[in-house]
Amino acid sequence: MKIEIDARPATKDNSSPFFALRLYPETNEEMGEMEWGINVCSKPSEIRRVCNGTGDKTFHYALIFEKTQDRGKL
Repeated sequence: MKIEIDARPATKDNSSPFFALRLYPETNEEMGEMEWGINVCSKPSEIRRVCNGTGDKTFHYALIFEKTQDRGKL
């Protein structure tokens, strides 16, 4: 899967910055998994920085999606 970072800083005409991670599935299997995830819950419930190894030298980010009872309110 290809991942692209789209970040636009705030400007004097638009005070709201923009940040997005764009996901580009490269196989039918990846596309199916993405569609399944969107169907479960379209908004992340949490974004977490996860440290691997020792000394915080390596890490990754986890975007966590959970189905909730108030799905209709999202």
